[in-house]
Amino acid sequence: MKKLLALLLSLVMVLSLAGCGSKNSDDNETDGGKTTAAADNKGTDESKEAGGSDTENYKIGIVTGTVAQTEEEYRAAQSMKTLYGEDHIVTATYPDKFEDEQQQVIQTIKNMAQDPDMKAIIVCQAVPGTKVAFEAIKSDPNTKDILLVAGVPFEDPNVITTAADISIDADHPNIGYSMTKQAKEMGAETFVFYSFARHMAQELVVQKRDNAEKSCEELGMKFVYAECVDPMGEQGVSGAQQWILEDLPRKLEEYGDNVAFFATNCSLQVPIITTILNDKEHHSIYPLQCCPSPLHALPEALGLEIPDDKKADVPYILEAEEKAVKEKGGDGRVATWAAPTDYSIIVGSVAYAMEYIKGNTNGLNDEETYLKCMNDIANGAEITLNHVVDSQTGNTYDNYYLFSSTYVTY
Repeated sequence: MKKLLALLLSLVMVLSLAGCGSKNSDDNETDGGKTTAAADNKGTDESKEAGGSDTENYKIGIVTGTVAQTEEEYRAAQSMKTLYGEDHIVTATYPDKFEDEQQQVIQTIKNMAQDPDMKAIIVCQAVPGTKVAFEAIKSDPNTKDILLVAGVPFEDPNVITTAADISIDADHPNIGYSMTKQAKEMGAETFVFYSFARHMAQELVVQKRDNAEKSCEELGMKFVYAECVDPMGEQGVSGAQQWILEDLPRKLEEYGDNVAFFATNCSLQVPIITTILNDKEHHSIYPLQCCPSPLHALPEALGLEIPDDKKADVPYILEAEEKAVKEKGGDGRVATWAAPTDYSIIVGSVAYAMEYIKGNTNGLNDEETYLKCMNDIANGAEITLNHVVDSQTGNTYDNYYLFSSTYVTY
């Protein structure tokens, strides 16, 4: 962990000085104080014409939820505005009740595209309405070359991929394998998977559950699927959290020592973490959040007060969390991804948008460059990309990426 933190801190300084597609200075030629790409620079004529003609008068739009709803994405967007400047990064938020106000979501995204300097728009999370807005932007000859990125899409792959140039989410199917392996390495003998009917109707969540069960069998661990209260149901969030606080100790009594717990809902993470850290008897284990990120649930569960200027500082938060976990006696029992999911999607996509604007990408969707950008901003973590594969048709979506990160065990 200490080696990782040292690397994180050094990379933060490096990344403030260089973009993900930076080339040796010998590859560029200077003309009248302006740097122009040399003839052998990467990038097709199409990408240069669309995004690379003006690297001074450009804008990148970022649409996220509000602080009350999705603070991680909001903070990531604000950090990009600080890094690149308000003249280049334009931010907006969609309504908290986005399901009921889809027209507002659509209009917010479309309004960004009306700026003649807008070169890329990133929506994370890509809530319902994103696809309709993206279609409108692509159908307009004046805005069709804007790079459109859908982070954490709510709409199905066969829907969002027809409108977004790039869609990206955490690799939920693969998490079924990786988090159970992580739990095993942390000493788990039983793996409890909490979910409910609404989530089990989602294909990627089902794949995660099935893969977790398969992995447990291969690793020699007992797999337990536990139906829990849906926070969107009659009992609400508080009722679901109270149910977890009561059920988790029952599971510990039933299955004994070395039980790992996972839940598919964000609001259940804090009660699970706090219960595990308060358990001094059974060596219970928390291998990963539903939305893998050191910024998600852990600061609240650990009682950390992160200063505003540090809320997007991943190395700082990793170090603070490790210290707090050890102070609470949870050493070796709590883990997360080194790269925050939604934060990485936004920061990595902005880095990619910069390469698109410079004309350094092979069109709108350049997997090699996108992966490089994601790894360059990953603070020392290793990020890998897979593609969504339709389980019914076997169709692979080349513009829908699923990413995974290395783990950090506190």
